Amino acid sequence: MKHALLFLYLIVGFSGAQINNIKLLDSFFDTLYSNHKMMGSVSVLKEGELIYIPKLETAIALNVNGLDYDMMSILFNAVEAVKGKYVMMPNFKTIELTEEEIKQYSGVYECKGIPFNLVFEAHGKTLKGGPGGNELLELSARQKLEFTTLQNLGVVLDFDLKNKTVVFKNTGHLPLLFTKKQ
Repeated sequence: MKHALLFLYLIVGFSGAQINNIKLLDSFFDTLYSNHKMMGSVSVLKEGELIYIPKLETAIALNVNGLDYDMMSILFNAVEAVKGKYVMMPNFKTIELTEEEIKQYSGVYECKGIPFNLVFEAHGKTLKGGPGGNELLELSARQKLEFTTLQNLGVVLDFDLKNKTVVFKNTGHLPLLFTKKQ
């Protein structure tokens, strides 16, 4: 691990104190992603991320400019690629639905074994959604039955209006099937 941190220090120009900060963040990443212990810094670089995953013997450094996509989603997809797993590619195309089309998605959806419901509300031509109905986020339609958050958080919602279900896909996690409450 010292070699990886030294290597990252040389590439990115970290000071010794900053490398110690990376060690202190060890527990922050411990439960953050797919049971992989990760060490990293989310604040040392203004527009960058740096992580080291001992179990995978992998270090990832990301430095960006003008990013309009969630950086953690990029890193999580990079980890999935290293593990040889499916990587969810972002789709930035949007479509506009009518108020009547948006109303079809409204409702409360539940999933067995998950301690929260997903709530979706129609606001004109906009669908808002979130867990438990608190702080609903504006969603954008990618296709007629697929939505994602405007913040590009790596969440994709695939609706099946006929069966009254929605599949919640989140980068690095198994998809969850939610069913609309009657």
